[in-house]
Amino acid sequence: MNMIFLPIITKVISPMINGRPESLESQHSRWFGNPTADTTDIRAALLHALDHNTFVLLAQSIVSTRGEEPYHEILIRMHNESGEFISPDHFLSVARDTGLAPDIDLWVIENTLKYMRYHPLSCFSINLAPVTLCCSGLVAKIAELLREYMVIPQRIIFEITEADTLSDKEQTVEALRSLRQLGCRIAIDDFGAGFASYERLMSIEADILKIDGSFVRGITKCKISHYIIESFCQVAAMKDMQVVAEFVENAEIQMCLEQMNIGWLQGYHIGKPKTLAHVRAI
Repeated sequence: MNMIFLPIITKVISPMINGRPESLESQHSRWFGNPTADTTDIRAALLHALDHNTFVLLAQSIVSTRGEEPYHEILIRMHNESGEFISPDHFLSVARDTGLAPDIDLWVIENTLKYMRYHPLSCFSINLAPVTLCCSGLVAKIAELLREYMVIPQRIIFEITEADTLSDKEQTVEALRSLRQLGCRIAIDDFGAGFASYERLMSIEADILKIDGSFVRGITKCKISHYIIESFCQVAAMKDMQVVAEFVENAEIQMCLEQMNIGWLQGYHIGKPKTLAHVRAI
């Protein structure tokens, strides 16, 4: 069965504030700022963002320690009424629970490819939710979008977390294989955070290994973290995978990782997330 993305029509009734209708933006700010906000309200805000293209894409740089061309990870945000970014921690779990994750992921993919049509030398890494990866029509839709926006598939990397590589394993592995056959690359994110990490590393076919930040943060103070990262890198090298260290938060961590000859670094010390417009200006 092919995956069909139907337009969803909703009617939002605005509550009254001091006798006047509250704006949608004010509602969204109130909902996301309230940890007990109703899931239905947050879902309505997500639908509004999808319908009106009000999500915002940021990009965080991933730099080579060997002088290779850098690339960026795409991050999704929403604005509150003050113009401040709302963390995805406040809405992505609701998107997954209410069935909106595939629509949001495709919004991110399409809008990233739109940008790349006019910046063909750029390279981006895009996160996929496990439910999106298991949609039967996903690969065909991505292939269609790559053709429409004339993007070279090798300049797109799709990230899936280590924990998700075992969810609906057969379908997940097949989808990853099909994406690689298109020419896209696959990255395993947050590697080492789950159990049986070495077993997953042996069985999954991917191009990039992103080491979980919990190991990277402690690498300068904990010999065990240092040893674990080193062992991950050795196995990754045997599978011809590139390695990215996430959460590089200071110069000391960066120096340690460079001495270990880890190829790629990502974190606030390397570069904070920026809007795509700023990436274009670099």
